[in-house]
Amino acid sequence: MKQITGDFDIKIARNYADLINKCSSGEINFEERSGAEGVVIFCGDHAIKHPYPGDSKIFNGRLNGLINEFNIGKGLEDIGVNVPKMHGVYVRDDEMPFLIMGRLNITDFEKLSRKERQEAIKQYAEQRVIAESAGYAPGDVNYETNCGFGRKQNKLFFYDFTDWRKN
Repeated sequence: MKQITGDFDIKIARNYADLINKCSSGEINFEERSGAEGVVIFCGDHAIKHPYPGDSKIFNGRLNGLINEFNIGKGLEDIGVNVPKMHGVYVRDDEMPFLIMGRLNITDFEKLSRKERQEAIKQYAEQRVIAESAGYAPGDVNYETNCGFGRKQNKLFFYDFTDWRKN
């Protein structure tokens, strides 16, 4: 396994590489979410995003995508946009790339109270202006897609930067 970018503990990253195998094979079950670009496994304080197992020919393209996602997330974090902490991108021995980031404790918009929803929409607009003013172009994001509201922090968080770009 090799580290591509980031500063995360390589020993823990190796454990997460093994966890991906165990979850993919059904040996163990963790909370997961699937999307168009792959799977996110939630483990403790971390979320591990990886492409669907299978054809290793697609892994190189997904590696570039995960590096872009890491860089976008890190850049947004650096300018004060609420995002998960980006820890690093790694490649397993079988060439499968994965991204380790902080786990968010967020609630989807449809589960928010009216007051929380109003606050989340307000923060969405404010956070988006910060991002766009710094040259970031959100892709598939709207206030109900790829963002959620942290009730404990009373903050909106963006996540999944697959379709974001930096101008």
